Amino acid sequence: LVVYGERGGGFGNILPTAVQASLEAYVQGGGHLLATGYDTLGSPTDANLAALLRLVSPGDFVSFQNSLNVANTDHPILNGAFGDFRGLSFTATGYDDDNLAAGVGTQVFVTFNSGAERITFNDLAGSAGSVGYWNGGLSGTTTNAQPDFSDGGNPQNIFLNWASYATSTSVVPEPATLTLFDLGLLGLGAARRRKIRAA
Repeated sequence: LVVYGERGGGFGNILPTAVQASLEAYVQGGGHLLATGYDTLGSPTDANLAALLRLVSPGDFVSFQNSLNVANTDHPILNGAFGDFRGLSFTATGYDDDNLAAGVGTQVFVTFNSGAERITFNDLAGSAGSVGYWNGGLSGTTTNAQPDFSDGGNPQNIFLNWASYATSTSVVPEPATLTLFDLGLLGLGAARRRKIRAA
């Protein structure tokens, strides 16, 4: 599971196209990505990150809402080892949030009372992994970009369900493992060629 986060002193950044391409290759290879943090989609509007997360209509949306509603969706992220949160409503940390809408194939797991999306998820087709977005974050350099992960309570356990789901379903080998695997195949091929010549 890769958690990509941002925080800043009043504005975010545009996801570089090279990083976007690397993360896209990672999820297409079976990896799981969760993006979060302050002004990740707005101020400035980040179309690159929105495309990566299968979201549309990105932009800035200062709300500081803290009343959350969980979808009644049967998925390990909402109903997993760290609890069943389907259909629950609860209060979380309120902070600056971005504007977004779910794209094709993207599920909305958690909304604010206003109906705006707080947590989205897209399980990609075929052997690809998944992408998700956890809306919001705090500005400044001395605060956690995503307090929901560290303050305890329901939001934290939804995150722990997410991490458990991602690490139990991921089939993406580490780059070093891939290199050793490739070298092993080369070695087997060379040994087979020698055996055939000897015969």
